[in-house]
Amino acid sequence: MKVSTPGRICLFGEHQDYLGLPVIAAAISRRIQVEAGNATKTGFRLNLPDIGGTIDIPFDGNPLPYPQIRDYFRSAVNVLLREGFTFSQGIEGKVHGNIPINSGTSSSSALLVTWLNVLTQLADEPQQLPQEKLAELAYVAEVLEFGEPGV
Repeated sequence: MKVSTPGRICLFGEHQDYLGLPVIAAAISRRIQVEAGNATKTGFRLNLPDIGGTIDIPFDGNPLPYPQIRDYFRSAVNVLLREGFTFSQGIEGKVHGNIPINSGTSSSSALLVTWLNVLTQLADEPQQLPQEKLAELAYVAEVLEFGEPGV
């Protein structure tokens, strides 16, 4: 499966969203894409060609520890575990994007929405969640888990 999410830019109110104030945001033509499928080996394995890296997350069905801050791949799994999702099969794939990192265009939020969308559709009991629910889960995985400014 392939899932893609755009970044965003604030047309009005840049940084006001961090204060709970209104903003006018718009999607941009830069995206994060995850191409993934189920694997026979448990856990989550992702190729990150844009940064020359890989992620290999062993998984036994229990919540995952965060070996580093902003571990969004693990926080998404943990948030979904709390929502009742299970993953008895592994997931492997590739993450690609052209949203500049740390540019204020929501690269981390786009990554989380995309990854959550993939996870929910490849879970033991797959679900196609509404966009609003994916955004809410991304908020939890980024803002509440790590205290980041987020979506």
